Formats: sequence, structure tokens, C-alpha cells
Amino acid sequence: MIKNLSELPLFRFPPSKDKSLKAWNAADEYLLYHLEEAHIPIKNILIVNDQFGALTTSLIAYSPCYWTDSFLAETAISDNLYRLQSDGHINAELIEKVTTIKPQYQIQPNNDVIENQQVELASQPFDLVVMRIPKHNSLLELQLTQLKKWISPDAKIIAGGMNKEVHNSTLDCFEKIIGTTKTSLSRKKARLVFSTNQDDTSHTIKANRYTYAPYNLKISSLPGVFSANKLDIGTRVLLNYLPENIANKKCIDLGCGNGIIGAVIAKQSTDNHVLLTDESALAIESARINFLHNKLNNGEFIQTHSLSGIEDRSFDYVFCNPPFHQNNTQTLSIASAMFKDAAHVLNQNGEFWVVANRHLPYYKMLQQHFNQVDTISSDPKFVVRVARRPKT
Repeated sequence: MIKNLSELPLFRFPPSKDKSLKAWNAADEYLLYHLEEAHIPIKNILIVNDQFGALTTSLIAYSPCYWTDSFLAETAISDNLYRLQSDGHINAELIEKVTTIKPQYQIQPNNDVIENQQVELASQPFDLVVMRIPKHNSLLELQLTQLKKWISPDAKIIAGGMNKEVHNSTLDCFEKIIGTTKTSLSRKKARLVFSTNQDDTSHTIKANRYTYAPYNLKISSLPGVFSANKLDIGTRVLLNYLPENIANKKCIDLGCGNGIIGAVIAKQSTDNHVLLTDESALAIESARINFLHNKLNNGEFIQTHSLSGIEDRSFDYVFCNPPFHQNNTQTLSIASAMFKDAAHVLNQNGEFWVVANRHLPYYKMLQQHFNQVDTISSDPKFVVRVARRPKT
């Protein structure tokens, strides 16, 4: 086991120009330190929410399984594993024994209950789960409910997070779903949560739902998806300014979340082809479910980073409310990749519609990739811009 993460050439994905951002933090270090110092026996181990591969690469000798909702995290884990192989830190045989788990979910339209499809596990049950605490308690609840089906009766879950990520509600969630829960002392502003499987009670989780009245769309969201409880202000502003005469066009909802923007475009005209992309598997599942429940048949769904793998010059419109956080860290790297990719996939007459907080420096960033950038909205907090005539 590797405790000193600075020994490893680990990199973030997507790459960031901010050199102060590392591919691990004190929570990762604390988890590895505890496993070593407490002599935790490791047999069947599952790693959950590894952000860039610090946990997976350090525990690779134990042939771990890992589970992440994030395409960015999965890419980072894979890239770092093969980078470490090239550098001679690990061998190919160990990498071949690392497996990933990808559960899929459905939302019952009559009662919003979330159901998951059965997942075949290579080694079941798990007796140890090492996880990073997710940003949203709703996602934590979903993950713990899922883990309950995968772990042995006396399994241990050890979760790590920075102090600001561990709340009383976090501990309550572990206690309610898993069993007896306690926390560690703080170390480098990080804490650990220890939970032992005891409670046999099954838990039912319901999706969040709201109605977008202008188009009579019923929108549901799986836990952890952006703005699951209600339509966020930025997206509402963008929807208020969308062109109303889009027909027979190829459109993209970039960073789609639950797919509300794409659903509006799809409902404007059944002749529109709408591609919805997001790096979150739960977001893509939510968007797919919303098209199904609203009887929209003109959508296509891809989990990917930005627009990776999409053919150049193949679309007429791209619509986007770009994120400026990755996990709990502010970053412009994701938006930067989205702007660059949008310029590549749009045809020469295509339009890139973007909504964002006014304080973000997106105007100059868009000018790097488009010859014309117009400001459309006059909202005091959010700005809608349309970029045309891609430079590439």
C-alpha cells in the first residue's frame, strides 16, 4: 500500500492550469494512513467516489473494484493507472484485476420510486468499502442504499472527507442506512467516518420531480444530479431566451443534467435531433428517463467529457449551462473544454448558446474560439451569450 501520494505521478482530469490543484487531498491521505496504521484486513474491497485515482492506484495490490458516477473520475483513474505502469510503478497484471461497477437506475412514473437493475459482481459480498464522501447527501443516501445490497453482514465502511464535507446529517445518513457510526479526530482538516453494517432494514428512495409549465414537461432527477429539486435560475434564464423557431435541426444539450434544455428543444419540433451529453451517469439516466416519461423520441444520450468523440461540423446548435466546480473545487477547465469542443462540432452557421454567472470570465474565453460573441440577456445575475462563426 502506498501512503505517501506525493511519490506517485498522479494527474487531474481534465488538466488544470492551476498548479496548486493536486490529484489527491488530505482525505485520501487520511484513508490510506488509517488502513495501514489500524492494520485493517483487506480481502474483497470496493472503492467508491475515487476522484482521480489516488485510492485505486494505492490499493491496486488488493485487486479492488471501484464505483464512480463520474466519467471524469473514471478517465483519471484509467489514465493514472496506465501512466504508473509506463513509469514502472505497477505492472500490467495488477491493472487487469481492477474492475469497475456501473449500476443503472429507473424511476417509476407513478410514484417516483427509484429502482436499480441487478448488478453481477465478480466478488460478492464486499467486506470493506473505502469511499470519499460525495458532495450531496442525496447521492450519499443512494450509494449507501446500494452498498447495503453488496456488502457482507459485518462489513465495514470507511469514508473520508474534508471537515467542511462531513456534517451531522452525513453521520445520520450512515447511521440510518448502514449501522453504528462514529468519526475520527481531524487530521490536516480531514475526517474519517466509520460505519459497521448492522441494520437489515431496506430503504426506499424517491426521485425529485417538478413540472416546467411552459412546455408541460414533467422533469425527474436521480440523486446527485444538478438542481434536482427545482429548475435552477441560470437554466430558467436561458430557457426564457431560447429561439422558438428551431425545427429540423441537430442540437446538443451540453452538460445536460436532467435534460430539461434538451427536452424543450425536442418538444419544440419532433424533427429536431437532440444529443444530450454529461459526465455523470446519473444525469444521463435522468435525461433518458425524462425523454421516455414525456414521450419524446428524438433524443440521443452519451456519457462523456464535454463533446469528446462527437464529429466535427455536424451540429447546428449547442446549448450549455457550464459547471464551474469539479467536486468541491472551483475550476474553469471544464468550461474551457466545452467552449473549445463546441467550436469544433458546430457547422459554420452554427450557434453556441451559453448561460453563466456574470462574474465568470466566459466572454474572453468564448472569443478564443468564436469570431462573434453577442450578449443576449440583461438579467442582473446571469448572462446569456450566443457565440457564432467558430474559428476552427
